[in-house]
Amino acid sequence: PRNDRPGFDLRSLIEGTAEPPRDAVFASMGDVRASELRPRPADGPELDPGVMVRTPEWAWIGYPRGGFEELYDMRADPKQKRNLARERPKISVKLRRRMEKWKQRMIRVYSKSAGAPPAS
Repeated sequence: PRNDRPGFDLRSLIEGTAEPPRDAVFASMGDVRASELRPRPADGPELDPGVMVRTPEWAWIGYPRGGFEELYDMRADPKQKRNLARERPKISVKLRRRMEKWKQRMIRVYSKSAGAPPAS
């Protein structure tokens, strides 16, 4: 069975008796400070929420408020120095869509477990 919850038991993975249960990690970050990579918009807040999808090959970070994205090739650039979002837009779109699907799935999972109707 597929594990849609954000957390899971790592025991079998650590012991080497199981394959990783996911091929990507998803995260939502509170407020992230503007940086040299993602400067603060002239009329925007310094802090901006971010979302992240990490696969063995790619790290995608999106800032929905500012419309800014970062994309890093984790095999060639593990220190995340070169933002490839503009050079590889198809990969950015693919990972952004995965993030949206994950967020919608989490809304359904947590709404159901709380006994509330899913948020829209």
